[in-house]
Amino acid sequence: MHELQCVQGETRRVRTQTKNGVDETLGGEDFDLRGRAPPKGGPIPCRRCGDPFQRKCGNQHYCERCRGPARAEYKRMHDRIYYVWNAEKVKANSRRSELRDPERYRRLKREYMARKTKLISTQVIGHYSDWKFACMCCGESERDFLSIDHVAGNGNKMSRELGIPREGYQLYRWLFNNGLPSGFQVVCMNCNLSKGKHGSCVHERNLR
Repeated sequence: MHELQCVQGETRRVRTQTKNGVDETLGGEDFDLRGRAPPKGGPIPCRRCGDPFQRKCGNQHYCERCRGPARAEYKRMHDRIYYVWNAEKVKANSRRSELRDPERYRRLKREYMARKTKLISTQVIGHYSDWKFACMCCGESERDFLSIDHVAGNGNKMSRELGIPREGYQLYRWLFNNGLPSGFQVVCMNCNLSKGKHGSCVHERNLR
């Protein structure tokens, strides 16, 4: 038999028995709301972060902070394995769902592409600006003004001979997918246009 008691501000269930019409607590040991006794022993290390924590039941392996992320990681791993073995089924279900609500799927695709574009552009601009996120020529730091420039000024030649995109998100994606090769830098649009018009930026010419 169990009954609820309030112990140190927490509602717990304690095991009791009835003897001669009087309820008595067995052993005085607290049980949780599922009727389980707390595990024996002291704190154990968390499998994710390594910090010690006190288990509330016998099958806990993660601390309170890591329990949610660990559950999410397990779900992602399970979903990937399920997709490998049931790819055609998953694709068919996705197509049926998209046909039922095409507007929702268009909105989700736009949001996904916006997040992907922001992630890739941030990585590319950060890498080629030494993580300063500023123009390598004049120091302009407004993100909307920054662009990728070919150091040797041979963007047209590389595009014709190697098929490398000249500008825009296609160039950012190509750089990201090919390991961020050398030969590129971050400059603002003013410095980029000035370099394309005169062969070098006016800031560099003024310093000579």
